Amino acid sequence: MAAPILVVDSDKMLVDLLAHELQSETVVVSGFTTVSDALLFLEDVQPEVVLLNPEMDSGTDLIAELRRSWPGSAIVLLKTSSEEDPLEASVAVFHKDQPFEQLLGIIQELIGTAW
Repeated sequence: MAAPILVVDSDKMLVDLLAHELQSETVVVSGFTTVSDALLFLEDVQPEVVLLNPEMDSGTDLIAELRRSWPGSAIVLLKTSSEEDPLEASVAVFHKDQPFEQLLGIIQELIGTAW
């Protein structure tokens, strides 16, 4: 079965780019630009990895829901700022100005799938 990855960011171009680049025979990517749409999706699907911008509206609410409903899902914060965030202690962090290959490495570590 393909590993489901969820991408949630208010930047539609980034969501579309990540969905396109990460999609493969072993990885299925679903992307959303609102937390409310992502929450509807999570009613039926447990993602293996969630790439999430915590700076968007209700981003922390989505993290709380993931931890409650799908505690086995790995969370990767997609950040634009370098400010420390208390969430960083318990999740992986990818700064958007880092090379894309670094994000691939984080995901590969989490799900054990290579592209």
